[in-house]
Amino acid sequence: MKFQDSRKKISIYINRKDKYNGKALYEALLEEFIKNEVSGCSVFYTLASYGGNFVVHGNVEFPLFRNKGILLEVVETEKKVEQILKLLDTMIPNGIVLIEEVSMTRYNRVHPSDKDNLIADSSDSSSSSLGKPYEGSSSL
Repeated sequence: MKFQDSRKKISIYINRKDKYNGKALYEALLEEFIKNEVSGCSVFYTLASYGGNFVVHGNVEFPLFRNKGILLEVVETEKKVEQILKLLDTMIPNGIVLIEEVSMTRYNRVHPSDKDNLIADSSDSSSSSLGKPYEGSSSL
């Protein structure tokens, strides 16, 4: 099955050393996203970055020994994004959050869930966070 829909992508740029309640901020965010049923999140280390203070963080030669930035990315519905932003307001001490409109395609050919099958059978998928199914050819 192939689901296509419009979504919002949240890109969250934080410092690796940021903490929330004694825990790494990115770990605390992941836990909260899971708890609040955010559909998915990817976490990336940045090789090098700088912010408003114009100090470079990271080092190409020794990236493990210097402070690195972290990027978290989430693609969600507009309603869920509003909830996520309220959560971020309480957790992020310093960082940047970008929100973009994106076209999402979600593939689930191996093990469609019961939820996927319900969406595929439903004529109104607007209540779902997975979007409208698209039955297309599997060959490129």
